Amino acid sequence: MTPYKIFILLFILCSSFFQRAVSQSAALQKGDSISILTKATKRFTQTGIKVIKGETYQITAVGKWQDAGFEPTDAAGFPSKNAAMRFAIYLKPMPKENYLKLVAKVGGRHEAIGTEAKIRFKNSGKLIPQPNDAVFFFGNNSGTLTVTIKRVE
Repeated sequence: MTPYKIFILLFILCSSFFQRAVSQSAALQKGDSISILTKATKRFTQTGIKVIKGETYQITAVGKWQDAGFEPTDAAGFPSKNAAMRFAIYLKPMPKENYLKLVAKVGGRHEAIGTEAKIRFKNSGKLIPQPNDAVFFFGNNSGTLTVTIKRVE
């Protein structure tokens, strides 16, 4: 088995292991918004928002968070800084996106957010923002973003 296949298998197994169920989820009405804190040390942040396929949301994030000893960054994140990070890109939810870029998971599909994005979701499910970091490496992160989620359509 190639190293790439091992990383993919490990990522799938770890993603399933770390997911947590939300006891209640509710849909936002058009025009409604909420703000939540998303910590860099947490793999998932439960919002309690249930998205229906085809709904559009405006998501913005302000604040700084940090990966290990690297410079603090906003929700746009930063590119791989060294060989170890480039080697571990397939352990991130979105391998082609920056480390610590804010991403959102809905129904098993991830969307890149960064500091601001307007997204029409292609899946239904719970809206879960998270830092785009390698599995098992959240313990060396720090910082918090304030994420505002507004349903626009």
